[in-house]
Amino acid sequence: DFPEVMVHLKERALPRELLHVWRDDCALSDMFAARERLQGGGRHAVWRCSDGKGGPEFAVKEFRLDRDLGTCLREAVLLLRVQHPAVVSLVAVFQDTAKGSVMIMMPYYALGQVDRWAQDASPRPDWLAVRGVLFDVTEGLAHLHANKVVHADVKPANILVAQSGRGVRGKLADFDIAIDSGTRTTHAFLTVSRPAGGTRGFEAPELSTPGSVCTPASDIFALGVTVRELGDACADAERAESTGEVGGFVEALTATNAGTRPSAAAAAAAERGAPRAFF
Repeated sequence: DFPEVMVHLKERALPRELLHVWRDDCALSDMFAARERLQGGGRHAVWRCSDGKGGPEFAVKEFRLDRDLGTCLREAVLLLRVQHPAVVSLVAVFQDTAKGSVMIMMPYYALGQVDRWAQDASPRPDWLAVRGVLFDVTEGLAHLHANKVVHADVKPANILVAQSGRGVRGKLADFDIAIDSGTRTTHAFLTVSRPAGGTRGFEAPELSTPGSVCTPASDIFALGVTVRELGDACADAERAESTGEVGGFVEALTATNAGTRPSAAAAAAAERGAPRAFF
């Protein structure tokens, strides 16, 4: 609650990569007239914010300063490093001294999580629309893996749907426990202990071994489970399944042997060059 805490954070703790997106001491309540805490099972509170006058909306993810500062800074640096059309964008990072929190500010994607969009949108999206979102996510994973980043928690709740000029696009979100081996930093706050990764039901079989670490192959397994769930949820799920558009892809991605699963780049390239090769 003391001003010198903010000064220490900016001058002693803030990674240089974040200086151009850092906003000095800002209160969430002062920045945004309209604030709504979004419901969900995430590890951190997320707020839907706007000026209340029809201006752009933002999703603001809150991290407790006393226990989650390292996680926040890691995620912010990672979002800057792996910028891609299929990864959520970072707008700003700021400290709310009154709340004792540090915040990551991102665009708000009004269509929300892909599973809720597939089930609740009216009219419900068909398999072709869902498939487009999954293709974006596959390309996003290929980009992450090429940059030595493992998401470690791929699932429908971590895929957001954004409205775009061509219809909709998929965006990978929630990099709380992502593994980044492509960069090194001496900054103490970026070295934090974190869960092994994954969500029950989406974990690859090899992760059941004690001491195992998430890999690109385990991301691929989780993507396969995600495709299966969304294939069941879309409006024409029965048609998609009967023509093999879901089953073959899921079988390849969820192979028990991690070494036989296709890479994200291979899956994306096959879809790009030969329609329905995977999706």
